[in-house]
Amino acid sequence: MAYVNDVVFPIGNPGHSELDLIRSVTRRINHCPFWFAIEANLKEKWDGPIVDYYEAVTPEEGIKRYENYLINNPGLRAKYFYDKHDAEMITKYESLLYDRRTNMVIYYKTDWESGLD
Repeated sequence: MAYVNDVVFPIGNPGHSELDLIRSVTRRINHCPFWFAIEANLKEKWDGPIVDYYEAVTPEEGIKRYENYLINNPGLRAKYFYDKHDAEMITKYESLLYDRRTNMVIYYKTDWESGLD
């Protein structure tokens, strides 16, 4: 099975609100290079025969992981702005991460064959 790393920044409770579920879909970054899940913390999510893995953290924890990554990789953020696609991705990532409405950061390890990527 091949997996990709996605990150979702939900608003509200996506499990119980159709509107929040729609918002969560638009607040998802597929194949995200800024994926900071801790493998040991991943939980299984079964959808029929397909299993995905996820870790949900508070926005504060997501910000801490991202900022530590930037500190440990000086100049990396600037490199992303050389390519238009990468610049759009990092801008979207940061705007969703720092959005006050974001109530959780979910790191998904998703089976790319499941159609969710």
